[in-house]
Amino acid sequence: MRLKLPKPIRSWYNIAKYRLREWMASIHASPVFVLGNQKSGTTAIAALLAKATGQTATLDFFFRRDPWEVQRYHEGALSLKAICQRNKLEFSRKIIKDPDLTFFATDLVESFPNAKFVFIVRNPYQNIRSILNRWSIPGSLQDLPPEIRQGIETSVSWRTIFEGIYPPTSGHNHVATLANRWCLANEAYREIQSHCYLLRYEDFCGHKEKAIAEIASQLELEVHYDIRKDINRPFQPKGKDASLKPVDFFSTGNLQTITRLCWPAANDFGYTPVG
Repeated sequence: MRLKLPKPIRSWYNIAKYRLREWMASIHASPVFVLGNQKSGTTAIAALLAKATGQTATLDFFFRRDPWEVQRYHEGALSLKAICQRNKLEFSRKIIKDPDLTFFATDLVESFPNAKFVFIVRNPYQNIRSILNRWSIPGSLQDLPPEIRQGIETSVSWRTIFEGIYPPTSGHNHVATLANRWCLANEAYREIQSHCYLLRYEDFCGHKEKAIAEIASQLELEVHYDIRKDINRPFQPKGKDASLKPVDFFSTGNLQTITRLCWPAANDFGYTPVG
């Protein structure tokens, strides 16, 4: 019979084991960075790519370790080198995915000359809708009521996104702030696009297995494992309004805000504005 240790001892043991692995880890010299805005499909794509190729993967770490590291980086108080050293285990894996790294893009290219990059872009209407769904926020709200703000404030990572703390993002309301963040993420792509393999989330959804195989080929990674049983696994909770058209989810004002701020930039990715 397997002996089950008391919870405090298990917790201490797990922490000690993690610290030992962290101490022994080495930063990967040629990782694959999967970049893209929050809720653009980066988790599913990075996880399936790792599964198909048999590679190790880091799927988000700032919010678990120290989300304020991102702000200190943008303020110039913490270098990327220091962040890598503080998170050696996370940077030791072959595939590294955290949406906040999107805004480190040029620094990542300079600091990891042998790295490869995948950038995921998603239609801004659906990307912003998915973020709002994450917090059960109706697309018709022009301003966030106190009870919703209080809920968001329980998460440092999400509060900084909605309030545009890092990278600095302004807007007349929360939808405008999220639209401007979408633009910043895609400006980051343009700065390193010669180093990137670009994938639209919508194209991935249409042919998931084929898309993963194509990414692997572009990255010179061999596919060793069948991912068909995982292909439709929900790596993140699906929004309850995912099937709604933008005109049915957003108010006219919020829809116009997204269109005004995200186009014509979104044209470059083949997206068509509503109206």
